[in-house]
Amino acid sequence: MKTAILTAAMIVLMTVSLNARTTDDNINPGVPDKVEFKVTIGQPSSHMINFRVANPDSEKIVLKIYNERNVKVFHKVTRNKKEYGVGCDMTNVDSGIYTAVVIRNGQEIARKQVMILN
Repeated sequence: MKTAILTAAMIVLMTVSLNARTTDDNINPGVPDKVEFKVTIGQPSSHMINFRVANPDSEKIVLKIYNERNVKVFHKVTRNKKEYGVGCDMTNVDSGIYTAVVIRNGQEIARKQVMILN
């Protein structure tokens, strides 16, 4: 009984996913999908913070980093870039917890706390 239910559920899911994929291809064949706005805040090492912003559509993007006392230690503004990445070397700051923030058109859209060890 369980096997029959699981098999039926898998068939339904496969049919739905197949229909969704073929429907999307038939709407605009040959036209690339619109890339949505994406933000990534990463920490590749104990003293670096990386920002990556994809498809800002000529909007104002502000990248900021604050220390534990809420003092801004990094500030960068960008416009008119389809994809933008910047790394912030934090070797000249004290060890501690820092907050990386991305602001798009005046609204905060991403926030991440990272620990810097120097």
